[in-house]
Amino acid sequence: LKCKLIQITLYSSLQHVNFFFLTDLKAETFKVTGYVGEEVILKCQFVPGSKNFTITQLQWEFESTTILVFNPEQGMNIKDSPLKERINLTEQSLKIRDVEMTDSGNYTCSVAAFPSGSHEETIKLVVVTEPTNQAPMPAGQLCAIIISAVLLLGILTAACFYWYSCCGGVTLFSYLHL
Repeated sequence: LKCKLIQITLYSSLQHVNFFFLTDLKAETFKVTGYVGEEVILKCQFVPGSKNFTITQLQWEFESTTILVFNPEQGMNIKDSPLKERINLTEQSLKIRDVEMTDSGNYTCSVAAFPSGSHEETIKLVVVTEPTNQAPMPAGQLCAIIISAVLLLGILTAACFYWYSCCGGVTLFSYLHL
């Protein structure tokens, strides 16, 4: 998180007074993972240094192309892009529905506020096809499956041999047709 510390010094006669304002744009995380077909929220929040501020405009860009602009007086304008029908604004955060692989990239949230000026932060969206938390099958489980399959094959072979020897060379199929 990058912060700006603004110092204003006022001189009057023999005194001087310092005012400090801490303002910045806070992105919840700089890298977000989204899953194909799911919804993802790119969180971005302006944190003012004082209570006397006004957000004059909020803008979201995807790979340096403006995709959404919000102005408190004019409302929201979603620009033509492949994201147009799938994005919305939740407070200052960008919500993307039905995430696609082509949505991967850098998203920049820019806030113009009075009196502090413009602030921006970039969030990288990484889109994957499925959750990556799938652990490989433990070796013990794999070994148990293989042993079970071999035992089943052995039992079936023994049963066929018994049936063949018991019936005097008549197979099961010829026995059923008699």
